Amino acid sequence: MIAAAALASLLVAADPCGLLALRPGPLPWRAGEVLQFDLEVMGMVKAGTMSMEAGRPMFGGTQIPLKARVRNTSVFAKIRKIVGTAFSWVDAKTLLPERARDDVLEDGVKKISDARIRGDPAAVTIETD
Repeated sequence: MIAAAALASLLVAADPCGLLALRPGPLPWRAGEVLQFDLEVMGMVKAGTMSMEAGRPMFGGTQIPLKARVRNTSVFAKIRKIVGTAFSWVDAKTLLPERARDDVLEDGVKKISDARIRGDPAAVTIETD
């Protein structure tokens, strides 16, 4: 999970086909809206849960914070216990990522990564702890 948000941001930013233009009008979700998922292995065994939440626009409405939380089940925690939170800040007009940060506790070891995307997607800075 470490750097998952950073990787997703990089993949979106580096997409050669580009993103589709947003429809005019309000965003297709509201601040505070939450999606919840069960993570499964081969559609048979529940491996964990994930939730994603859209935050209120920040900085005069120019950025939207997105937050994801993931936790594996006790069955998979016997192999590797994972609890994590990932944040992404996206441009409110284009939904292109500007920053991604994840904070994961993996078998008791804290792992953090922080990616900042400024202008050119080829010039991304990723810091890890």
